[in-house]
Amino acid sequence: MGDELHFEHLNDKNYCEWKVYMEAHFIRKSLWVYVDGTEGPPEGEEGTKKVKDFQMKQLQMHIEIILHVTPLQLPHCASTNPAVIWSTLANIHTS
Repeated sequence: MGDELHFEHLNDKNYCEWKVYMEAHFIRKSLWVYVDGTEGPPEGEEGTKKVKDFQMKQLQMHIEIILHVTPLQLPHCASTNPAVIWSTLANIHTS
């Protein structure tokens, strides 16, 4: 696919650049709202379509982050909540 955005995986030295590329990547895939807090968990019972859809989007975000970090960064990606992972990585790399 010629439409894919290619950039270096997150390592200990490239957080600022990686963050910009990842944000663009998520916006392009209409997933950014799951990181910035705009789209929170829907109300409703477990197993309903809207809850399942939200959980699937969170899973997609989790996978996208994992696929764009180096192995040394994986321990920081343990949460299944992409907003938590994003915040964790920011705290680690901007301290």
